[in-house]
Amino acid sequence: VEVLSVSGRYKADHYGALLALSGYFADADSWRMPAFYVTRNVVRNHSGQIRGVVGGRDIAVQSPASSERSGAITASYDVGRKVYAQNGVSYELYGQVAAHYDYSRGVSSPWSGDFRAGLRVKAPSDVTVDVSMSRLGIMNNVNNKEIRLTFLKAF
Repeated sequence: VEVLSVSGRYKADHYGALLALSGYFADADSWRMPAFYVTRNVVRNHSGQIRGVVGGRDIAVQSPASSERSGAITASYDVGRKVYAQNGVSYELYGQVAAHYDYSRGVSSPWSGDFRAGLRVKAPSDVTVDVSMSRLGIMNNVNNKEIRLTFLKAF
C-alpha cells in the first residue's frame, strides 16, 4: 500500500480533582507516611478527523466527540529511610504500597493495587527529584510496569 500523505487532528481536555488526607511519622533517619485520597477525573474528547491519500485514494475518517469519567478511592503507605546526606542534600530510599477502589460505573474489576520503590533526592532549595519503578494493577491481574521521574518544587 502506497501512502502519499496523511494528516489529522485530535484534542482531549483532562480535568481532575483530588482530596487527600496524609500523615508523616519521622523516627531518626526513617519515616512512614500513610495517605488516603479520593480522585475524580473527566476526559473530554473533541471530534477529530484524519485525511490523506492512501494507495492513490482519498480517505477521510471522522471521530465523534465523547466524554469519559473515572474516579478512585486510594489508601497508600510509604516507608523510607535516609541513606546519605551531605551539604543539605539528602538521599532516601523508599517503598510504597497502595490499594485502589475504582468507583466509576461499568468497571468489571474495581480493585487494584500498586507497589512502588524508588530513590528520592531532597535539596535545600525545596526541590525534590523522585526516580521510581512500579508494578501497577496487582490485584486485577494487570501486569503494567512503570518508570517514573518526578520533579517537585515547594512554594
